[in-house]
Amino acid sequence: MDLLRTGAVLYNSSPTIWATASAIPVRPNCADTVLLLDVLEHLPAPATAIDEAARVLKPGGQLLLSVPFLYPTHDAPYDYQRWTLHGLRKLLSARGLSLEEVRCQGTGLETAILLLNIALAGHALAWVQRKSVLLLLIPFVMMMVLFSNLVAGLAARLARPSDFMPFSVWLVASKTGTGTSEVA
Repeated sequence: MDLLRTGAVLYNSSPTIWATASAIPVRPNCADTVLLLDVLEHLPAPATAIDEAARVLKPGGQLLLSVPFLYPTHDAPYDYQRWTLHGLRKLLSARGLSLEEVRCQGTGLETAILLLNIALAGHALAWVQRKSVLLLLIPFVMMMVLFSNLVAGLAARLARPSDFMPFSVWLVASKTGTGTSEVA
């Protein structure tokens, strides 16, 4: 399933269903799994999408969800919010979804280096587009990116991810109960 505006226009996808995450055209309790991978931040009413996921999931079915936490704006102008683990827990539990597994992606240092590299690449691209004299700095920028990636790789091997400053949060939630999830 995908949204026509982004699926067809931006990503040239061909899903089985064109629909929004807040109005899935299938019967209740019919899906074993719902995937929402880097979607929630692009929805103006994310709670409605979680309501729909809970509605279509079979009892015991699983929602696989990922969201960026510290990450630049992307797919503008359709990037509305960032989610903390605490906000996700509250959102899911209010809709009859029980958190089964949480994985924070990236240590604080990895996240900082990811953001640094994205910023450096963005500036380098702007220098190329403007044909700026700063183009002369691109070899230096490339060396900085390489060095910082080596540092991040080493840090990732030595430190465990935490919820302190991840760049992304992945989780698995299960639908509890035996019927359609109802939200007041």
